[in-house]
Amino acid sequence: MPANAVLARVRCAQPSRQTLLAGSSRVHAIEWSWLDRVRHGVLYRYGFEPAPFRPHDNPTWYWLAARTIRPVVLEPVTDLLKHHEEAGIELRVVHSLWPLRDLVVESGCGFSGIRLRNATRRP
Repeated sequence: MPANAVLARVRCAQPSRQTLLAGSSRVHAIEWSWLDRVRHGVLYRYGFEPAPFRPHDNPTWYWLAARTIRPVVLEPVTDLLKHHEEAGIELRVVHSLWPLRDLVVESGCGFSGIRLRNATRRP
């Protein structure tokens, strides 16, 4: 999902987690300007044989392979809002990702800010 910040269950102290996640176990956040793209976007899920992959130490939710791996499955994923709901992921739509990103960094919670370069300029 473009311009997203993900707050995950990774090394997150309980008080910080309750404040930031508001009871959710996982939160994705996008800016309002990306909502239509998320509604109508198509992502592609690549499936791989799991054997060559090992967890990366930091951050812990990345898995890496030491050699080139070819996908065994490639399938389109549509209706991204439905997939969020079915996976129990809260989707927050905000005017700017930067205040949320700053709170997460300060909290010590694990997160991913993939494609933050697509976010609006920092206020």
